[in-house]
Amino acid sequence: MISNTNKVKIQDFCQYLNWDSEFFGLNIAKISKSTLNHNQLIDISNWCKKNKIECLYFLVDPSCQRTNYLAMDNQFDFVDIRVTLTINLDKNKLFVQYPNSCVFRSSKKSDIPILREIASVSHKDSRFYFDPNFPNELCDKFYEKWTWMYKIVVRKN
Repeated sequence: MISNTNKVKIQDFCQYLNWDSEFFGLNIAKISKSTLNHNQLIDISNWCKKNKIECLYFLVDPSCQRTNYLAMDNQFDFVDIRVTLTINLDKNKLFVQYPNSCVFRSSKKSDIPILREIASVSHKDSRFYFDPNFPNELCDKFYEKWTWMYKIVVRKN
């Protein structure tokens, strides 16, 4: 399908999420852009109907008033605020004063049990728990599966 605006392919706007869909047992996709206009949203809606999408993730640019109102007017549920924080470790006073106080390493296979336990209780304020369409028990298991992403912080003595 070609969008009416700017002749952009719908695949540039939407992505089917295999892993999420298999895990939750729903056809899940995400909108790849953070701002949209009305015509683009119509194209996305048609794509979702054609592909039997049951859940659509949309991370809206909070500074785009038009897109925020468009999402609200089209029954998107507000389920999360994403905040990204960064730190320059080379300039951080704690790490400069105490350079050997912490070591970061990738997790090992032996860390998986404790990481699963930590992950299953560490995300209770995430979008999945806030969204009533995802059962809490399944959300617990979802975050257990994501343990491979974690890094371990080990304090040196």
